[in-house]
Amino acid sequence: MIIANVTTPLLGLVDTAMLGHMQSTAMLAGASVGALIITQIYWVCGFLRMSSTGLSAQAKGQQNAKLASAKVLWQTALVAVLLGLMLWALQMPVLHAGIALSNPAEDVQGHLTA
Repeated sequence: MIIANVTTPLLGLVDTAMLGHMQSTAMLAGASVGALIITQIYWVCGFLRMSSTGLSAQAKGQQNAKLASAKVLWQTALVAVLLGLMLWALQMPVLHAGIALSNPAEDVQGHLTA
C-alpha cells in the first residue's frame, strides 16, 4: 500500500518529462492539470480500498469466513464496476468540473482536451 501511495504522483511524470521538451509551456501546464484531475479521482476512490479492508477483516473474524469474504469481494467488485461505469458515462462533466476547479489560463484549456 505504501508503494501505491508513493507512485501516485508518477502518473503525470511521463507526460511532464515529454512535454517539458516542447516549445509551448501551455502543453506542460495542460498535462499537469490533467494529471491533477486524475490524481484527485484516484484519491477520492480510495474509500473503496479502505472500506473493503475493514469489511474483509470483519469477515475473517466471523464463523463462516470464506462465505463472508466472498460476499465482501463481490460487493466491492460491484461497487468498483458501477463507479467505473459512472465515471465513464460522466467523463465530460467530471472533466469540466475539474477544469472549473483548477481555473487554468485560456491557452492551457485548449490543451486539456487534446
